[in-house]
Amino acid sequence: MSVENMKRAGYPVITRADAGDGYRYMKLEKAGWEDLVAGLQIREENVRRAQSKLDTYRGALRQLRPIMEGTNLTFTEAYPDCRTSERECH
Repeated sequence: MSVENMKRAGYPVITRADAGDGYRYMKLEKAGWEDLVAGLQIREENVRRAQSKLDTYRGALRQLRPIMEGTNLTFTEAYPDCRTSERECH
């Protein structure tokens, strides 16, 4: 996204709040360089966390594929000893 497009979209900048409530949002027009860099770092960390979750999901699909692919089994039928509400699988 170009700088012009960021401005047109009113793109917010996210920075860490000192108050301990997680994030502070501000308009692009009020952001200093450190705010912009902090926003980038938060977005990069979000991408890393999302990639990790995606990798975990893909790993689970690799395990499920031999049992479930081509069948009408539900997850519970394929893994009856797995309680998803407690996230415990045996």
